[in-house]
Amino acid sequence: MLKKTDVQEVYHIENIPHHEVKQIKNSIRNISNHEKELLVNEHYISATDAQYVNVREIYDPAFAKIVRQLQR
Repeated sequence: MLKKTDVQEVYHIENIPHHEVKQIKNSIRNISNHEKELLVNEHYISATDAQYVNVREIYDPAFAKIVRQLQR
């Protein structure tokens, strides 16, 4: 014996607008010029490899998740 009722009749709640969520700008930046020297000095890569690699900084949750899961 159910009848179709309006939500407003049941809960007596007015529509409350949800606050606006800031959109995060997704980006991938090449930071090779800044970071290669540090990577070579800390022995993460060799000087020969530094000539050919690109270092990127990722600001995208989906890409960051993939990079974390598929590390190499």
